[in-house]
Amino acid sequence: MPAAPPDTEPVATTHDANPGRSTGQRSHSWPVLPLAVVGWFVGLLPWFVARRTVGTFGTPWNPRNDLREALLPFHHDRLTLLLSIALFAGGLAGLAGCWVHPRHGRRLAALALAVLGAATAVIVSVGQTLSLHPDLGGTGATATSPETALVLLTVAGAATGLVLGLLVSIGGPVARIVAGAPLAVIAANWVGLLVTFATADPSTPTRHETLPTVLWVLTGILVGVCLALGPLPASAGRAIGVALLWLVGLGLLWLTQSAFTAVRYFLEGVRGVATDTAEIRALAHDVLRIFGDTLAPDFAPWRVALVALVVGSLGLLARVTVARRGTGSTPG
Repeated sequence: MPAAPPDTEPVATTHDANPGRSTGQRSHSWPVLPLAVVGWFVGLLPWFVARRTVGTFGTPWNPRNDLREALLPFHHDRLTLLLSIALFAGGLAGLAGCWVHPRHGRRLAALALAVLGAATAVIVSVGQTLSLHPDLGGTGATATSPETALVLLTVAGAATGLVLGLLVSIGGPVARIVAGAPLAVIAANWVGLLVTFATADPSTPTRHETLPTVLWVLTGILVGVCLALGPLPASAGRAIGVALLWLVGLGLLWLTQSAFTAVRYFLEGVRGVATDTAEIRALAHDVLRIFGDTLAPDFAPWRVALVALVVGSLGLLARVTVARRGTGSTPG
């Protein structure tokens, strides 16, 4: 009896023929859309917590300042909070792209669905808030000036966070580091807001004594995870490239923290600035000076960078070890 022909269809072929069987529902892209919408509203959680007992101004209820039903903190006293939650909410919407496995080549679909979900959620949030006809305050020459400025701030924050989230979720290893470091700073700031409003009097939120320490440690851990998920140093030349990329990631961490400080100053100062061009220029000059001062070595986030390096090194070592074991177990 002739020998049976060799099996030319290995077991792995069956797996490749039906990739959806190995990843379940992750073979479909459509869940990115609802996940992006949910991510946006989860990002608004600090405001939902803050508004539970007071109006937008932190004052007792009256028909012109009660925004406890509003999805966004639309008032000039809440500009910093608005930007912070818009950035992280957009980032969570972009991270919905993680649902799609990169090997399936559905990155473009994930990108489109995440953008659509985020845009839908932003439009609903802005429209619902403005439908309450809030007294936005501010110093605009017309009633629509504060509304326009606040809508633009929401859109700008959401778009920035969305881009960062998409780069982390569907980008390559380099993009994870470049976008992950700023997103880690945004995430830690969001956690600080949530804890502050959840544990303190919403009308006069104050930070706990240990909260800043917890936040910079959390930032370092998140940045370290992003570094660990970057490219592997497969050779000596590539190791140099990885080291330079890590320096870029830590530099972006530094820049993001400085930018946050400068933007907070601007948003706090713009409330009392009239529409006079000279006053706006003076405020912008002060913001640039503060940004430059925070880039000085004395303000460098050394502790955050150290935590990030330790976490990143341990994570990278674990990835290299797993990769070597996998290569060694492959039959020759």
